[in-house]
Amino acid sequence: NFGFIMSSFKRAVKANTTVAQASSSAEVVDDTVGDNVTVTGVKPWVNTGLGIASSGNKQLDELIGGGCALGTLTFVESDSFSNYGETLALYGLAESISHKHAVLLVSEDNIEAERLMAALPYNQTIGRAGNVSNEDHAVVPEKADANKLTIAWQYGKYIKPKDEPPVPRGSSSEIPAASYCCSYDLSRRLQSSILESATVEMCSAGALAGNNSSTSAEQALNKITQAVQEFVAKHHK
Repeated sequence: NFGFIMSSFKRAVKANTTVAQASSSAEVVDDTVGDNVTVTGVKPWVNTGLGIASSGNKQLDELIGGGCALGTLTFVESDSFSNYGETLALYGLAESISHKHAVLLVSEDNIEAERLMAALPYNQTIGRAGNVSNEDHAVVPEKADANKLTIAWQYGKYIKPKDEPPVPRGSSSEIPAASYCCSYDLSRRLQSSILESATVEMCSAGALAGNNSSTSAEQALNKITQAVQEFVAKHHK
């Protein structure tokens, strides 16, 4: 068995297209159209200008040159004595979903796909950003007579005007701008706020093969390839 991660993307990069801005949000400049497209979770590959997306695991990114090149496949062979292959697949899924990429999850059947989605790890990068945001908006209660309240000048920023609407707490699902590969906690599940805005389609390999044991591996792979091509065409903008 093989678990695999496909480098996800929002827009294909053409031959006469340059990629700039070495950060987690790569700006794709399309010379044929003349428009700029910002793709989160993608950065240019050193000396090539090609876009790469993180696998969701910093150590794996380092081993493969920084991340998965767009338009390529990264295969991970499953180990009979461990679940490392599945764990890496969960990292890749969580990373793509966190960056709001369109994701096609191809699995043995829909039950397996739903199990994987339910096991996605908690995004610590977004979790920490939400906590910091809440602390920044902490409010010091005002007394009845504010004019008589004397405080040190450095605490003045924590006084919120009476007519300012309350700031929602713990609702952030945005990744900090400087983040390329997020940190994850496998002991906790991915935030519901991230999953609610995810674009994920599930594809059953068994259904594509017609649940027929006589279907050859080549025929099954051809059908999966066709499903991937249709998915890319659907979400290519």
